[in-house]
Amino acid sequence: MMLRTALLLSFVVLFGLSERSQTDAPVVAEHVDAATAEDADAQTRRLMVDTMDDRHWLIRAVAALRLETWQHADALALLQQLASDSDWRVRSFAVRALARRADGQPLLANLNDRSPHVMRTALLYGITVDVKRLRQHIARQLSESNLDDVLLGVELAALSADATLHERAQTILAELIPRLDDNELLVLSDRLGAACGLAAEATRADWQLWIDDDSASIVVKPRTHAPSWTTVDNDAAVDDAQPETRASIAALDDTRFIAFRDDYLRSLRRQSIDLVICIDRSTSMTQTINAVKTSTSLLINFMDNASASARVGVVTYAGHPSELTALPLSNRPAQVQQFVRSIGLGHGSIETVTLALTTALDTNTFRKNALKVVILIGDEPYQKRNRTELQALLERALDEEIVVCTVKAGSEERRNVAEGATFLPEFEEIARSGGGRCADLFEPSDVARLILALAIGGSWPQQLGDLLAVYSECVP
Repeated sequence: MMLRTALLLSFVVLFGLSERSQTDAPVVAEHVDAATAEDADAQTRRLMVDTMDDRHWLIRAVAALRLETWQHADALALLQQLASDSDWRVRSFAVRALARRADGQPLLANLNDRSPHVMRTALLYGITVDVKRLRQHIARQLSESNLDDVLLGVELAALSADATLHERAQTILAELIPRLDDNELLVLSDRLGAACGLAAEATRADWQLWIDDDSASIVVKPRTHAPSWTTVDNDAAVDDAQPETRASIAALDDTRFIAFRDDYLRSLRRQSIDLVICIDRSTSMTQTINAVKTSTSLLINFMDNASASARVGVVTYAGHPSELTALPLSNRPAQVQQFVRSIGLGHGSIETVTLALTTALDTNTFRKNALKVVILIGDEPYQKRNRTELQALLERALDEEIVVCTVKAGSEERRNVAEGATFLPEFEEIARSGGGRCADLFEPSDVARLILALAIGGSWPQQLGDLLAVYSECVP
């Protein structure tokens, strides 16, 4: 059975619990309850150990999310094992989990990890790290030519308690900013704008004012520690100060966790993915386009890690056929990222939706056994005169086992439709006819999560969203 179908299913296992005899004395009942709890803990431990033994790092990292809220004596020991994993990404997940536990924080004192990413995760949660090792990491990162490496070095310096390192970070940024093009500046603003007191979409003029301001500084605030949980109430085991990191994976019972791990994550690891993103680049879509530009790297890297192999193609469209651009399916993240970051704004009016979808199908050779998905993102309907052509196109996509999903973008003003009416019902119609789903994008920054939920989320969109949120934090 194809993964597309498998992803829409989840196992439901019913346990038969034997009734307790009404003649049992209370003390016997307490012993039974204690024994049952002990058996359950032993089962959970075996499940975690099995997950930690997986060959793929992402599966092992998921164990850290489950262990973060498991109130058992073995939880800390297992997290410490993950914090010594050979893969820095697993260590980063484990360090985060330990830092979010009050009883785990002392185990991280003066952390001295060989990965700058792991040190960053620790600093993000206010954990002290080895200063000598930190200085080495910062010096190495700031000497790199890659923008992401340099920004990591700046973050490390800004997160440290060392005034000299803070000054070094500010100097590096002031020298770097004039050399960046507008798209690189957009990435910088998204990652460090808030730390510098600027908006996530700060302009070149905003950054110049920051450079000229003698009192300007970089302040990356550590995350708020999670509370010390004293119960196994998974719904309560959530840091209210950080709603983006809900513990939906930790909240799964053992049966559901096995289904999530085996029927979803491990199945996905055996599946190839071909994803084509069609995005409206008219002026009204500016914020969404900027969000796609800053999240492309995260999107591609996550899919590549979660699947056997991932290819991404892009089609952009606006109000005239001549404004359409396309990048065929590619397994080269840098190529996709370069294309997306070069997207310029087009003209509005009734957008060429049908032409964009036609291009998505005609210019790409989808792999036979891959999960094939086309996602249309826009805020304007298709031209009514093209309805017959569009319907035939969607039928062709289904024949070729290509799922077409849609994302309705648009500001609050654009969503002010008549009472009882639906915003952009044409996109819902396209998704129904294309065998996919339609989603609303209320916050542009949520675009990566929505794309992944539609493409590979299946029946686990909440868990996938939470996993992506932690991934973006631990594997920037």
